[in-house]
Amino acid sequence: MFSSEQPQKNHHMRFYIVMATLVIGGIFFFLLMNNNGGSFTSTVGKVVDGTVLSDGTDSTSENGAITDAVSLLSSTSSVSKDAHQVSVKLDVDQIPVFSQKVTVSDISATFKGVDNQISVNNDRLELHNLNSVELKISGFDGQVSLDGAGLGIDGTARRIEVNGVVLASAKDIKVAFGKIAYDSMTLDQIVLSDLSVASANGQINAADRLTYALQGESVGLYNVAGSLTVDHATSAGTHFEGTARGIDLNGDALSLQVR
Repeated sequence: MFSSEQPQKNHHMRFYIVMATLVIGGIFFFLLMNNNGGSFTSTVGKVVDGTVLSDGTDSTSENGAITDAVSLLSSTSSVSKDAHQVSVKLDVDQIPVFSQKVTVSDISATFKGVDNQISVNNDRLELHNLNSVELKISGFDGQVSLDGAGLGIDGTARRIEVNGVVLASAKDIKVAFGKIAYDSMTLDQIVLSDLSVASANGQINAADRLTYALQGESVGLYNVAGSLTVDHATSAGTHFEGTARGIDLNGDALSLQVR
């Protein structure tokens, strides 16, 4: 006696193979059309662990960097599989705003001595007679606040240097000041939960392969580690170089989320 189940199973298997082939072929056709079109369709997307997810919104941009950005960020080689960190260089004309408890390897700042007060081990450090102050702090652990008005810190450090004069102690040194109006400052080897600038002009480089020109876009970096410099004497006053686990870009031409 012969069973009719085997032909039926074969028929179902052929049906699944045909459907899978059609779906895969359609995906390749869609990607091919986008790559050959010279523009990127649906520039609003999200990149999660190397996969680009689109919300289906159609828009067209003449900036070829958008296509390069999505191609790069969707590549598994652009993001570390171990730590999911991507190297980032950011140069913008806006100053980031944050107030976080952090550790910083080295803090350096130059500013005018007038009306700036620094507390060292609860003693006031007089700087009124100095036209220019160069402050260096090593091994800092505590609160750091930064915005357009200035730089403020409150915590402990291993070493403090003011215009070449070193203050050192076997124990941690308490140091604090609020909103010094600096000319330039650097936070070296700082770790931040997030770093963001709004409506920025400049450029961002990711993974040493993509450079995207910013024209009024907002930029957000998350789980950040690196060096941050702000110099009021330059047009692109803010420079960050380091790594980030997440990147957000939001503007008229491009919106991307990388996680």
